[in-house]
Amino acid sequence: MLALVLNLFTTLFGLLISVLGLFYLLKPDSDWVRWINNIPEDEIYYDADLLRFGVIGFIALAVGAAIFFRSIMNIFVS
Repeated sequence: MLALVLNLFTTLFGLLISVLGLFYLLKPDSDWVRWINNIPEDEIYYDADLLRFGVIGFIALAVGAAIFFRSIMNIFVS
């Protein structure tokens, strides 16, 4: 029973990381991303910043999806 609850929290954690990574990837100029990175609103993003945010978003999406699918498979297999 404890293993099932831990898998549930792992699934939710992976889903949260995936959603935040997707948000980071799709909307790098949002207020939320600026707030996380402590960037003032009047500062302009350069192409290098947008590329860095895209890479961070893609990595977070991949890691979150891997955690999510691993915990889902662990629930159904065990």
